[in-house]
Order: sequence, then C-alpha cells, then structure tokens
Amino acid sequence: MNTTQIPWNVTTTNGNMDVQLSHTWNIPFAAKLVAILVLSINLLLGSSSNCILIIIINNSPTLKTPANSHLINICANNLILCLSMLLSLISILLPTNYKTNTTILTGFHIFLTFNCFLQYWGTFASISYYRSKIVNSPSLVVKRRRQIISRCLVMSWVTSVLVSLMVCLAHIEYDVYACRSINPFQNTFMYCQGNNKMSSQQLGIIMISLIIFIAMFVIICTSYQKVFKALNKTNTFGRNRVFPLSTRSASLPSEGERSNCSPQDDGSKMVHSSHRERVVYTISRNSGTDEFIVHYTRNDSINMLSFEDILALENPILASQLRKQIVQKRNVYLTRSNASNTSVKSKCPDFTDISASADLQRFQNLKNNSALRNHFIRRDRMGFNSATRNSLVMLASFVVCSLPMFVCEIPTVLTSQSESHRVLILMFTELVFCLNAPIYPLWYLVQNKRVRKCLLRVMDTICMSLRIRR
Repeated sequence: MNTTQIPWNVTTTNGNMDVQLSHTWNIPFAAKLVAILVLSINLLLGSSSNCILIIIINNSPTLKTPANSHLINICANNLILCLSMLLSLISILLPTNYKTNTTILTGFHIFLTFNCFLQYWGTFASISYYRSKIVNSPSLVVKRRRQIISRCLVMSWVTSVLVSLMVCLAHIEYDVYACRSINPFQNTFMYCQGNNKMSSQQLGIIMISLIIFIAMFVIICTSYQKVFKALNKTNTFGRNRVFPLSTRSASLPSEGERSNCSPQDDGSKMVHSSHRERVVYTISRNSGTDEFIVHYTRNDSINMLSFEDILALENPILASQLRKQIVQKRNVYLTRSNASNTSVKSKCPDFTDISASADLQRFQNLKNNSALRNHFIRRDRMGFNSATRNSLVMLASFVVCSLPMFVCEIPTVLTSQSESHRVLILMFTELVFCLNAPIYPLWYLVQNKRVRKCLLRVMDTICMSLRIRR
C-alpha cells in the first residue's frame, strides 16, 4: 500500500489527499488568554458546586427521592464536562513542539464533549417522560418509579457513549485542519485548500446524530404537552364561575317579562338529589344596567359531595357522572352489638351499626376523604408545578448554551466563513457550552429553599464533627 507522510503524523492512503496542506495558523494570544480564563473559572465553579450538590442530596433523606436521581445524573455529567475542560486546558497550554502528543487529548475531548451534549439531551428527555408517567399514574410505588428512571438513564448513557465514540473515530484523523476541526482548543492548525468534502462515513454519523436529537426532542415535546394538560385538569374547583353570554339565554325570559319576574325566575340550575330538587344557582339581571348577577346556593346534602354543586357549574358532564356514583349505605345485618369494629370501607363487613352516631361517623369519614383528596391535589399540583418549572429552566439554559455549538459543528454551516474565523467561532460556542457545568447546581443551590436548608444542615454537621475531633 502506497502511503504518503505529511507533517504531524497525518497520513493519507494511495497518495490521494482529501485536503492539501498550505500553511499553518496559530491561535491569537488574546483568544488563548480568554479561553484559559473562562475554562479555569468554569472548571473551579463546576467541580465544586456539583460535588457540593451531590453530597447534599446523598446526605439528606428528604432529597433522596427517585426524581432527584436525574439531578445526580446531571451533576455526574457536569463533572465529566469538567474533565473535558481540564483536557482542553492541557491541550491549549502545551507548547507547539508537543503537537504529536495532543492527538490523544483531542480524541478524549471530542468524545467527552459529544457524550456530555447527548447525555444532557437524553436526561431532559428522561425527565419529561418520567413527569408524564407520574401525571398519568400518580399512585406509582417508589420501586416502579426507580425502575422507570434507571431504564431511561441506562438507555441514555448507552446511546450517548456509542454515538460519541463514532463521532470521535470519524473526526480525530482530520482534527488538525482548520476547515474540519471540532476541537478549537489547540495552539496550531493547518490551512486546507481544494477538496474538503466529507466521506460517506462522516455523513452517516451526522445523520444518526440528527435522528437521535430529533427523536429526543419529540419525546420532550409530547411529554410536556401531557404534563401541561394534566396541570390544567387538576386546578381547584370553583375557579371559573358562570359567565353569561352577551346574547339572551334560552332559559331567560324576554325583555317585557323581565321586569315582572323575580331573580329566581330568570334562570336556574336544578340538581336532582335522591329525595328532592335543590336550586344550585339563579341568574338575574339588574333593571338599571345590563349586568348579570349569579345567585349561588350551596348544597349540603348528605348524599352528595361537598363540592358537587360547584362542580355542576364547572363541568356538568362530570357532575352527572358523579351523581350516578353516590355512595350507597351498606345493607343492614343482624347484630347484637351497638358499635362497629370493622372498617367503613370494608367489602365484607361482619355487621353494620345503624345507630345515629355511626351514621354521622360514616358521613364525616366521607367528608374527610373529600377534603383530604382536595388537599393532596393542591399539594401535589404545587410540588409538580415547582418541579416542572425547574426542569423547564434547565432545559432553556441547555438550549441557549448548547444549541449554538451543535449547529456550528455541522460541517456545512460555517463554510462561508474563513478557516480562522471558523475556529474562533467554534471556540466561542464551546466556551458557552461549558457554562452548563456550573449553571445547573448553582441554580438549585440558590433557588431551591429545601436544598439551602439541607446545605446549612450539612455545614453544621461538618462543623460539629470538626469541633469534636479538635
């Protein structure tokens, strides 16, 4: 096999060169100084804040939840990104005569950077899928939740590692050229001229990366769409009252009859109970103005839930379905006791107490269950709103910091720019991408009140242990 040797251990096969060497180009000193400064600051902030957050979550029982496994995974991915920044610092600080030894550093940099990018995207897809599952099935046990999270994260890691390895092997050979390099943290690059077309292997890898990126994007969009729909459905009852239309309703009398009728005759909504009919609301209209007035009447019937009258205003179809599911009393059995030791919800009771106090207790249990259910709905909605807000903030910061790098590293995007400008643009986008390492843990350490409390507890524990040792 005929091979041609060109400087810096770059070889081509059969004497055919994809790119022709013209001369070299060195990174300006100002750009190198800015890169070193930004990488150093991000490395210190990212490594320290991620380690602190991992320690807080692992040492706080209130934070060791299945959902926070995603946060620990993001922190671990941030530490991998810090390792990539460290390799970039070493590569950019090495003298030019050590260029032959930077190929390994370049390969590790490409692999770690793409793995971090895909792992971020996969983690956000896993978070959105987990949120949609919890919304649809809020009664999932902790074991099942951990299984969902672990399977999603394992699939994300396997996908990111395989794709990153393919990208690394496809680009490491041509990374010394300014027109093809995706590692801008090097001292010297080669200018290339002539034919710089990509091979079919590189095109295939780029298509695979785009397909995976789009698939995860679809998962994120569909999952959050389900989450938003569920959050709208779990709003508190009675928020939206009756809003009369500007046109005359069919139940309202004509203009000539309105002055002679009472407010209760203008229009009313009847709710059928088991024994009688009760007026839920009536509509009247002021004679001086055109404003409608809704007269609301509560319904405290024992055989109906406390919020059924409000639900009848808000959702008549659901109210009619609930009316058919009124809790029936159990059949009376012969007994010699005047007290019941069986659960009210038991399907096979030994006997039933028919005294007035037992009937009142059953009614109170029914009302308490309704109140507890409403309380849990409000509490879960508040917690779910907070978790969704944090996830969306992290997703927005990832899109702002990472999407420019992903777009600019597509080979055909920066073809209109000169080779030196292309390297500088890639350096800027990767420096912005490195902001992902400190931004996520700092957001939780500053914004989350529970994390701040746990941080203070951990600090107090450390101080106490140091005093005891002294």
